[in-house]
Order: sequence, then C-alpha cells, then structure tokens
Amino acid sequence: MEFYWTTKSISELSNLPDQERKAIWRLCWAKASRTWKTRVEVFVFWVALIFCIGFSVNTWGLWGGIIVGIIAGAVIGIIYAQLVIRRTMPYIREELNSHVPSSNSHEKQ
Repeated sequence: MEFYWTTKSISELSNLPDQERKAIWRLCWAKASRTWKTRVEVFVFWVALIFCIGFSVNTWGLWGGIIVGIIAGAVIGIIYAQLVIRRTMPYIREELNSHVPSSNSHEKQ
C-alpha cells in the first residue's frame, strides 16, 4: 500500500510542474468532493474527532481533551488524507488521459 504525503508523491502527478500539479489536484478534488461517498467520509471524520475529544474531556478533563484532540486530530487527519487521495485518483487519471494526444493523430499522412 502506497502512502502519500503530498501531491508530489502521487506517481501520476510527480513529474508535472508545480502549478500544473496543483491545478489538476484542485480540479480533481472538486469533482471527487461532490460524491456522496466523500461526503460520508468527511462526516465520519468529524464524528470520530468529536467523539475522541468528548470522551477524553469526560475522562481526563479539559487538558486531557486538548491533548487527545491534538493527537487524534493528527492521526485521523493522516488517515483521512489517504482516503481523500485515493478517492481523487480516478479523477486525476481521467484528467491526465483527457490531455494526452491519441496515437492516431501522429500517424504519417
């Protein structure tokens, strides 16, 4: 399983210039974020984070809640980022394939 830290670590985008990579990422993330699956993932992310903070405040007080909230936010955030990238990958491939000239257009006439 590949682990992505940035958009540059996505193999499909790694050899593109920064501006183009960012533009493709923004476009594809906008498409992916409109799906119901992505919206469910966002909801689950926030519910999990709020649950962790609420549980820890109830158990260890305010400072415990803050510390657990920071740790849980980082861990859940990393997991969520991986889900976001994987949800966006089909749109990235589609976008890149739409800009690749077909092999038939270069044939000799």
